[in-house]
Amino acid sequence: MDRVVDENRLAEYCEPVKRIWEKVVKRAIVLVVFCAGMCLPIQQASAAIKFKRFAHCAEGVVTVHTCECHKEGSTHFHYCHKGYYCHTSDGTCRP
Repeated sequence: MDRVVDENRLAEYCEPVKRIWEKVVKRAIVLVVFCAGMCLPIQQASAAIKFKRFAHCAEGVVTVHTCECHKEGSTHFHYCHKGYYCHTSDGTCRP
């Protein structure tokens, strides 16, 4: 008889704890999904700012705001601003 009473008390105690735990787990999952949804676009945007690329400059005076003055046949370059002269022979930009 005592055992049956103990099992009933245990069931009465465990049922609310189980419901509370289910709510906590559901909220945690929603929070994780929300944070991942917010953080991924921010990470991609910061990567775009960190590694911003511009159009390539042609040999001569630069007419656009900013471009990349590339050395011929190489990935080596310097940023070149409007009014400067891009030398594609060595990838430098000078006034």
